[in-house]
Amino acid sequence: MGLWLTSAAVTAFFLVSHKENAVKKKVIEKDSLPETLNVNNKEVKQDEVFRAVNEQKKVDARKQQAKAKANQKRLRAAAIAREQKQKRLDAERKKRAKTSSHYSSKVAVTPTPKTQKATSQQRKISIEFTYYVALCDTGCSGVTATGHDVRKSIYYNGMRIVATDPNVIPTYSIIEFVLGGTKVKAIALDTGGAIKGNKIDMLVATQGEAMKMGRNTKNVTIIRSGK
Repeated sequence: MGLWLTSAAVTAFFLVSHKENAVKKKVIEKDSLPETLNVNNKEVKQDEVFRAVNEQKKVDARKQQAKAKANQKRLRAAAIAREQKQKRLDAERKKRAKTSSHYSSKVAVTPTPKTQKATSQQRKISIEFTYYVALCDTGCSGVTATGHDVRKSIYYNGMRIVATDPNVIPTYSIIEFVLGGTKVKAIALDTGGAIKGNKIDMLVATQGEAMKMGRNTKNVTIIRSGK
C-alpha cells in the first residue's frame, strides 16, 4: 500500500534531506519508506525521491562553489587595485624626491656671482625684520632683484634669502642672526621699495608663515660684505 504525502510534506522532506551539516544525521533511510510514494495523486518511487534529493544537494554545492569563487575573484581584484594604487603613490613620491634632489643639487653648485667682492671686516647692527613670499598680489614676481628664481626654494647655497637696502647691507652680503633660537646665515639677493635703512625682508615659504612671524628686531652680524 502506497503512502500518500502532500506537496508540503515532500518539500519538508527535501529540506531536511539536504540541510547543511545535517544530511547524514537527519536524512530518512530508504528502508523506512515504502517503495512507492503518492505525491499529488502521482506515484513516485522512493529511488526517484532520493535521486532528486541528491541532485538538489549537488546543485546547492555548485552554487556554494560558484559563490565562493566569485568572492575570491572580488577579493583578488580589490587586492590588485590596492597594490596598483600603492605603486602609483610610491612612483609619485620617488619622482617628487628626485625632482627636489635635482633642484637642490643645481642650487648647491650655483657659482658665486662674479661681481661679489668679499671683505674680512665684520660688523653688528640692529635690524628690523619683516617677511615676504615669492609670489603675491602686490607684484612679487618670484625672481629677486639679482635675477635669482626663488619660486621653488627659499634657500641659496644653504643660506636664507633676504632683501636689504644696499646702502646699509650691500647686495650679495652674507649675514648671520638668530631665528627661533638657532643661528641662521642669509645672503642679500633682493631689494625692495619699502626696504630702506636698517630693514630686512626675509623670504619665507608661505603667506601664513609671513603673517605669523610679523615684524621684529634682531641683531645682525655682517660676515661678509658684498658690492
